[in-house]
Amino acid sequence: MSFLLPAGLFGLFALALPLLVHLVRRPPTETVPFAALRWLGDVARPQRQWRLRQWLLLLLRLLLLAVLALLLAEPVRQAGPDNQRVRAVSPQLPAPAPVEGLRDVWLAEGFPTIAADTPVSPADQPISSLLRQLDAQLPPGASLQVFVGPMLDGTDGQKPQLSRAVDWQVQAAPDATPATDAETDAGRTAAAPRLVLRHDDSEAQRASLRVWQALAAAWQADDAAGSNADIAPLTAPLPSLDSDTLLVWLADAPLPEAAQSHTANGGRVLVAAAIDADTPALLDNGQGAPLLARAADGRWVLAAPLTPAAVPRVLEADFPARLLAALQPAVTAARADAADHAPLTGAASLFAPTPQPLAPLLAVLIAALFLIERLLACWPRREAA
Repeated sequence: MSFLLPAGLFGLFALALPLLVHLVRRPPTETVPFAALRWLGDVARPQRQWRLRQWLLLLLRLLLLAVLALLLAEPVRQAGPDNQRVRAVSPQLPAPAPVEGLRDVWLAEGFPTIAADTPVSPADQPISSLLRQLDAQLPPGASLQVFVGPMLDGTDGQKPQLSRAVDWQVQAAPDATPATDAETDAGRTAAAPRLVLRHDDSEAQRASLRVWQALAAAWQADDAAGSNADIAPLTAPLPSLDSDTLLVWLADAPLPEAAQSHTANGGRVLVAAAIDADTPALLDNGQGAPLLARAADGRWVLAAPLTPAAVPRVLEADFPARLLAALQPAVTAARADAADHAPLTGAASLFAPTPQPLAPLLAVLIAALFLIERLLACWPRREAA
């Protein structure tokens, strides 16, 4: 139990008033001579019951004042620990089958309860913000399971950090081709880039050229051989760069002026460099290390050469589609691969349980004590015989 207004407890000092009155007050005594009764013996007055009643009255009045002081302090009772299990599902996915003991909610504004016959449209609120809000609303003892689609379009640039471990499950979208094929087709028809690559003479970068040629072939539906890709050493001049061009600069040499202008105009430029620890990764290398990230200046940063030894993920069939999805023109920090965007732990719990006020119970108790006190104070006193 806690108090919303602890200063009300100063009312407990009022307990001294009835105590002092009880100790100071004495019943008035007066001797009245009466000749006709001089031969009668002394008769004891029945004071025992009256004194007991006085002590009961004192106790009731003290208790009444104490409860009044508590009422002024506005006591509340905090909710106890909650071990509920919650499953949050992205509105892009179908409603899951209900499980006993599991509370299902949509990962949308207000977190409505899932009903199979009540579809919920995707919310405009970023998914990272929704996850933090849901984490703050759940008590520390609650477990959280999250179902999301392959791609997240509502992130805020970094993996959300929550106060609890999350069972993060990436589900395939319903009524569609497999995610890899769908993403590949979307990349080909929407914004498949024209690859312009310049590399130095390092062995690692030259070994990655075969992977880049395969990526260009996978991205271009009408160019299976990848002949549309312009892959050359640093000495080769750059062609004209437009919004459909992806410039890949695999060298330690600084970007030429044309490439810097392309970056300043919002063009896509990918450079080989180390990824800062504070920069959220869009892809990893398949072993947990960051591979691709978006720098503050708008350029994409590739942390390792695309070789099977350095990046085992290049051997996965969906790697071209996932890399292309991360390099789309509309891709900002608000879009990320769901598999690489699982929430982190370590944040402080922001759970604020709703306190339950005790004022109604105290009001009933005060009324009962006052009624008992009045009945006892007005009870007729038994006179002497």
